[in-house]
Amino acid sequence: SVTVEAWGAQGGANQGAGGLGGYVTGQLSVTPGEQLRIFIGGQGQSRVGCGQSGGYNGGGPTGSQCCGNAGALAGTGGGASDLRRGDAGLNDRILVAGGGGGSGDGDDGGAGGGLAGEGGNEYNGIGSGGGTQQAGGRAGGHYNAHTCSAGSPGVLGGGGMGDGNDGGGGGGGYYGGGGGANNAGGGGGSSWWDPQRVLFGGTLSGQRAGHGRLEISWGDD
Repeated sequence: SVTVEAWGAQGGANQGAGGLGGYVTGQLSVTPGEQLRIFIGGQGQSRVGCGQSGGYNGGGPTGSQCCGNAGALAGTGGGASDLRRGDAGLNDRILVAGGGGGSGDGDDGGAGGGLAGEGGNEYNGIGSGGGTQQAGGRAGGHYNAHTCSAGSPGVLGGGGMGDGNDGGGGGGGYYGGGGGANNAGGGGGSSWWDPQRVLFGGTLSGQRAGHGRLEISWGDD
């Protein structure tokens, strides 16, 4: 067996801080000759305009269409770090550390990790939700009407898009965090491990700044 430790990436900053990436660990049973693939989350982009991509491996983008106000800047979501088997698709993941949500205009992104990611801080309205074990986090709700793009919820493996009026992108994860509302932070992604392959699994929220990381150490058996 081997011990695996993974950290998700931090979300991008704007006027607030990007959410820190989560941590997950466990003892993985392995088979000689089995091929595993490592995916390392990329930190979200900081203080960027609309249509900008999130961090590698599931970080949510900024809004596809900006409002006409000056600025319209936000941070994109941080990507998850994970270990995969076989065809290395999302359904082949063995262990996942959630990424943090991107900052809005003054409101921090939610931390990644834990069995449920942290929701993003809200400006004035409904805050974004963190990813859980069953679903992506909800998108933040508008506090006033506007014509630019609305944020979107998180999905399996990916964070939601931020609102086009300074909403931060959601963090990647087992399920991604929701995109932030007007000026608000995106939610963090959830961490997860496959109980059929991983023993003694555990996770902590908000443990990693910058890009993600994954370490494998050999056990005694």
